[in-house]
Amino acid sequence: MITSKLKILIIIVSLIIILGVGYFGLKQYKISQQQRVELQILQENLQPDISSIVAQWRPRIVYIECEFRYSDGVLYATSAGSAFAAGALNFTNKHILIDENGYGPSICYIKYPDDDTFYEVMNNDMQAPYSEYDFAYLILGMNDNIINLNSSKYESCYLKKFFGNGVALIGDEIIILGYPTIGSQDDITVTRGIISGYDGDYYITDAKIEHGNSGGVAILLKDNCYLGIPSYTISGEAESLARILDGGVIRRETK
Repeated sequence: MITSKLKILIIIVSLIIILGVGYFGLKQYKISQQQRVELQILQENLQPDISSIVAQWRPRIVYIECEFRYSDGVLYATSAGSAFAAGALNFTNKHILIDENGYGPSICYIKYPDDDTFYEVMNNDMQAPYSEYDFAYLILGMNDNIINLNSSKYESCYLKKFFGNGVALIGDEIIILGYPTIGSQDDITVTRGIISGYDGDYYITDAKIEHGNSGGVAILLKDNCYLGIPSYTISGEAESLARILDGGVIRRETK
């Protein structure tokens, strides 16, 4: 038979075990909660600071305006859009530099966001490669002021791929920088979206690409690198998805 003293001892031991398990369980719960908070803070710190990224790329996003004239000098059309200034070369869409009959503009004007000057580019300094890709470029004569305007650093996703970065996966976030007609009239406008899929040498995105900000830049946020040229939009019955020409294609076609 179990004596009264033994019963009391068993009860005491049981209470100690219960209290001990409860204490360590509570301690473990607190540690787990703390780890969750620390993980959340770490994830937030790893999130790209979009305003800083925009500030870095903004100086290179130029506004372009082109005039199409007949041989007698009469103006018959104009076009406008965005371009990415990479030194002397300013990359944009081919459809901005070629009219519906295949003719190029007589002159284009380039304006940097922090400079009130409109720099002239004549027809013989414009190149629209004979390929199916929607890109072209304007060659701007360099001077000290333009060199200074192109002083901000940038990286290409295409080159970062050789080091294991710069690969745009479905679901990755991007931003588009340019001058859409429905955006700001005084500065660049930023739209945001994700990589929705692939279409040959183009990325598919749900980021807004409108007349005016095509020709600008698409930035892959996770690696803060130049992904390519926003090009055009395909509209469905209810939604639309845009296309971004891979920067690797641009590099290959301009060699």
